[in-house]
Amino acid sequence: MEYNTSTTLSQSESKDCAVRAIATALDISYEEAHEACKQSGRKDNKGTSVTIIHRTLSLFKSKFQVSDILYTERKPRIFTRVRDYGYGEVETQVYRTFRPTQNQFIAENKVGIFVVWTDNHCYTIIDGVVHDWHILKNKKRRNIQGYIKVEKL
Repeated sequence: MEYNTSTTLSQSESKDCAVRAIATALDISYEEAHEACKQSGRKDNKGTSVTIIHRTLSLFKSKFQVSDILYTERKPRIFTRVRDYGYGEVETQVYRTFRPTQNQFIAENKVGIFVVWTDNHCYTIIDGVVHDWHILKNKKRRNIQGYIKVEKL
């Protein structure tokens, strides 16, 4: 799916990744998605909160079933770290938790329409294919913070 960014409105906007993600997920025009986001509380050229994204998707309840806001599960990992502190090497274990990467998320969710977000970006995954227009489009290791599943009725 090629995303059309040639409209005057889309070229004049910034911080509009949520608008683009919603347009792609619902297969509607950028202008329709922009107007729906505006009705839900998004201000022009400003970032969009997850709550506004969910509220916007919910405006289309007659055509789509929209899940709740879902956050990905943190998975623990234990690393062994060896450091030399000047008096010899010391081995320590480090416990950290990580959210799933884009590829891990896709492996677990092969079918469906998902509006997903990372730290500062939002995009759509449809049937395991990333629909993004951002410079990080092909970065496979970005961690998915949460998602909203959208299903056609």
